[in-house]
Amino acid sequence: AGPANLVITETMARKYFGDEDPLGKTVTIADQPVTVVGILKDIPRNSHLQFDFVLPFELVAASGIAGDHWGAFNFVTYFQLNPGADPSEVATRMTDIGVKYNCPQVIDGVSFHLQALEEIHLDGRGGYRTFARIGDWKYVYGFSAIAIFVLLIACINFINLSTARSTNRAKEIGMRKTIGAGRFDLARQFLGESVLIAVISLVAAVVLAEVLMPGLNDLAQKSLSIDYSSPDFILGAFAIIIVTGLIAGLYPALYLSAFSPVAILRGITPTGARRSLFRRILVVVQFVLSIALITGTSVIYYQLNYVTTARLGFEKENVVWLPLKGQLAEKYETVKGELLQDAEIVSVTAQDYLPAINNNRTTAFDWEGRDPEHQEDMIVSEVAYDYFEALGMEMVAGRTFSKSFGTDADQAYILNEEAVRQMGIDNPVGKWFVYYDRRGSIVGVVRDAHLRSLHNIIEPQLFLVLDDPSTATMFGVMLVRINTTDPQRVIALLEKAWSDVNPMIPFEYHFLDETYDGLYRSEMRLGEILGSFTVLAIFVSCLGLFGLASFATAQRTREIGIRKVVGASVTRILFLLTREFVVLVVLASVIAAPLAWYVMSAFLESFAYRISLGPGVFVVAGLAALVIALATVSYQAARAALANPADTLRYE
Repeated sequence: AGPANLVITETMARKYFGDEDPLGKTVTIADQPVTVVGILKDIPRNSHLQFDFVLPFELVAASGIAGDHWGAFNFVTYFQLNPGADPSEVATRMTDIGVKYNCPQVIDGVSFHLQALEEIHLDGRGGYRTFARIGDWKYVYGFSAIAIFVLLIACINFINLSTARSTNRAKEIGMRKTIGAGRFDLARQFLGESVLIAVISLVAAVVLAEVLMPGLNDLAQKSLSIDYSSPDFILGAFAIIIVTGLIAGLYPALYLSAFSPVAILRGITPTGARRSLFRRILVVVQFVLSIALITGTSVIYYQLNYVTTARLGFEKENVVWLPLKGQLAEKYETVKGELLQDAEIVSVTAQDYLPAINNNRTTAFDWEGRDPEHQEDMIVSEVAYDYFEALGMEMVAGRTFSKSFGTDADQAYILNEEAVRQMGIDNPVGKWFVYYDRRGSIVGVVRDAHLRSLHNIIEPQLFLVLDDPSTATMFGVMLVRINTTDPQRVIALLEKAWSDVNPMIPFEYHFLDETYDGLYRSEMRLGEILGSFTVLAIFVSCLGLFGLASFATAQRTREIGIRKVVGASVTRILFLLTREFVVLVVLASVIAAPLAWYVMSAFLESFAYRISLGPGVFVVAGLAALVIALATVSYQAARAALANPADTLRYE
């Protein structure tokens, strides 16, 4: 109701006021006193809007927290359209308004677009909307597909084992048919058994889901839960039971119910190449999926190792950064001087944005010899005089900023190599440069550095002096390079320096290398989750393979005995029993390689700098699957090969 009012969430109320009533209390935001006039329930984690307090726009304008002038894209605007309105038409009219009133970005080619509110959460891009918790529909569909793959592997196991052990039920089927059971009755019975197993599995799965959900939420940084009473869950569970039961039980039901009772009761059980071929195909499908998952996990691991160990063009290790909050910005020089008196502090500098997130762009510049057709924008960074030295960035031409040159504060510019390339300028040092109405000259060129994540290409970047850190944006930071002999003592020193100027603001610090590693946190979580899926898929595949190996060796027990009697060695018998499975896994590797290559190529496209998908990763995945398969079947094969042939042939 007023420009000095504030509404806070329950969590923020507890944080700052404990058990006291916060209503009517005064707090300070950006040096502006405001009064708490309302308490909001905490925002649910499944909302894309996440905040701790709500300010009136009048306070934003008065405090200068964020510019609200024409062309300052610091806010997201929500529209409620009339029923039947065309969002694209509205967006076009908004862009036309921008052209009419000379919005700088629109003049440079930006156009407005509207997005439905319900589409934001899984948009996946996020962009500059740092207030929003954004998901990604690709991950939702991807993990759903992997879950279906694992379930499919289990269904394949059921089909394989049901058909492989068909001889165990042959007499039962023959007797039932003899006393009047039709093929439909038998098929219904076998399908019913399959659905019953699916029902029992669902109950076990619900228990496992409840047990594992906290770990999953911790891993995925989500707050997922299952409402077992919701119609969606009930219908979904029913559909899964029916579909799983049909997929797993349909072929065995049709196959078993087709047995001839006359042949069965005469001791003739169905055999043949067709049944064996079908089981082989299913085994190959299983291992295609498993090998694809192994490959995907490996590629993510190698890519993350690449981006976290790549040379970035600056030294991020042993650097601590503190946000320029409260009085730290105004008293920056004093704090810096005190810190540098300690031998553990190597250097102190400042920047208007944390380098990793700086996306402050503009086209409002000109330079000597500019091509009138040049329309590219640049990232702009205001940095302290000793910024390049503190981060170990290399100059390729000219010099860094220096207080020895009185004009550097308002007339000097430094460009990176990419900016010089795109500008098409030769020998840039000494040439004039204009940024908005600030005319000066280029004093140096710094070597290109990956100041943002490796998802992004190196872009043209312009640096100018941040002479007064108190004018930095709300994202401004102090960067402190430290020695590593006693980091805890240095952190304590930084905390004391912070408390001296900001006694009412909680101390906050971050290590720069951890911040850069955090740029790939979603990929790290993806790798961990995919690794869990991979282990599960391999485990389920091996269960089926173990069952098939047991059945195959049991079927060939007498054959193995005879072979040993006539002189076959244990090694030869082991080779005989494992050869077929080796061939199937090798075939699966060949089929899985192009599938995995296609999917992982799409994943790597999100990185501007990435590993190459050579044959090595596919060979390693195939070998890993082969070793796992051999380990699975070798136990049963070894038992059969080492058995005494006298015991095997005793009743022959």
